[in-house]
Amino acid sequence: MKKTSLMKNSLVLTGFSLAMRIAGIAFSMYVAAGVGAEGMGLYQLTYSAFTLAVTMATAGISVAVTRVLTEEQGLRRRGSERPVMRCALGYAALVSLTAAACVLLGSEYIGSVLLSDARTALSLRVLAPALPMMSLSSCFKGHLLAVRRPIQIAVSDAIEQVVEVGTFVFLIRRFPGLAMETACAAIAAGVTLSELASCVYLFVCYRRYRERPAGRQAGGFLRRLLAVALPVAGSSCLASALRTMENVMVPSGLRKSGMSEAAALSDYGMVRGMALPVLFLPFAFLSAFTSLLMPEISEAQAAQRDGYIHTLVERVIRSCLLLSIPAAAIFAVFSGPLSELVYHNSQVGMIILILAPLVPLMYFDAVADGILKGLGQQNWVLYCNIADSVIRVFMVYQMIPAMGFTGFMLVMYVSNIFNPVLSIWRMMKLSHVRLRAGEWIAKPLLAAGASSLTVRLLCLRNPAAQLDVYVVIAEILLLGLLYAAFLWLLSGEKKDLRTGYRLRRKGSGA
Repeated sequence: MKKTSLMKNSLVLTGFSLAMRIAGIAFSMYVAAGVGAEGMGLYQLTYSAFTLAVTMATAGISVAVTRVLTEEQGLRRRGSERPVMRCALGYAALVSLTAAACVLLGSEYIGSVLLSDARTALSLRVLAPALPMMSLSSCFKGHLLAVRRPIQIAVSDAIEQVVEVGTFVFLIRRFPGLAMETACAAIAAGVTLSELASCVYLFVCYRRYRERPAGRQAGGFLRRLLAVALPVAGSSCLASALRTMENVMVPSGLRKSGMSEAAALSDYGMVRGMALPVLFLPFAFLSAFTSLLMPEISEAQAAQRDGYIHTLVERVIRSCLLLSIPAAAIFAVFSGPLSELVYHNSQVGMIILILAPLVPLMYFDAVADGILKGLGQQNWVLYCNIADSVIRVFMVYQMIPAMGFTGFMLVMYVSNIFNPVLSIWRMMKLSHVRLRAGEWIAKPLLAAGASSLTVRLLCLRNPAAQLDVYVVIAEILLLGLLYAAFLWLLSGEKKDLRTGYRLRRKGSGA
């Protein structure tokens, strides 16, 4: 990919990603107003179980399609696209229909026994038909990533968001006063319809951008696809099962600590459904570029362009740290105003404040996962996730019943330190990048600390003003400008502030 194309796609995807995350937070606000924190917790509990079925239906498919197709591109072999997609779509249909049947037929048992809340069964039945669409969409997304059409994937995500929100809003307004169980099923209906709409759009895009048959086709594509997909699927299912177990155990553990059922679901919903979406909002500026890393690095690795991989990874690490460190500072300073303006709930602000120091590690972990998958290390990523999940399940079982919500926060801290550290170590080892702690960490930390302190002294002396959304936005922008100024002073050279993706392909002749 030429560097201009990479920058163009990154900028467009950043806009899409930011818009989708803002829309997601707005939707969370609407849902929270409609069903409350307890309803958010109930739906999050339902979806945590459904996620295991999603993993069974989709795990490894998109990665396998992208990797096989980009390897073929790196070897300059044409004519392989259609047979690869036929194999992938057949495999996707088989596993997704099996998973959908399991959810549909077992919804009552899953809800009543496994989740210990029979109100989740209706939503599970409504969600089950979405699984085949999700699986087929994974194939199409893998193809579009391989042929460098990420914007179409972003459009499909936008279609999903619009249909999901529109369906829920229509049902809530058409049938006001729905019971909590039925309201959660309305959210599930939006998910199912959105996946159908997205799948149709992605299929149209696939037909438009697919390769015309040319040359002699190679064979063994099903074997190559399964060689990537099956290990990923097996490990992903294990990791997802552990995560589902953890998500079921958290509300149960909170109840054992002395909370009521409503309070336990409310606290769980505030963390998973309200605080975390806000914390990941700035990641929109990185997620677009991260989504392009896997096919770009995979193709470069097949072509043995090690210098290009080194340069790309170094730039991405630096950009991630330059963004995530001030993002953590913003959440630490404005946790209260943000929670009041978005959710009208001061408890969410306390959760945001507690988790704010983890933001750089959360972002870094997501970036490292994308790079490692591009380097063919998807199994390593999954092994780390499994180890992380085992530790989390053990800690949830031991700590939350004894310590309540404090134990939940400790689990979040341990997990978001353990997993990123392993992924980052492996990524830097394989790409031969050395972390320049002074330039990439110390100086941004000092700049973020100085700008946060300045803004707090200048702007936060009038608490009443923090309930005005325009005032808060202006103060956040001021913090960002001060951060850039302090970083410029600390860097000593203007060029150190530039984070453009000007990549040199060493040894590629480009």
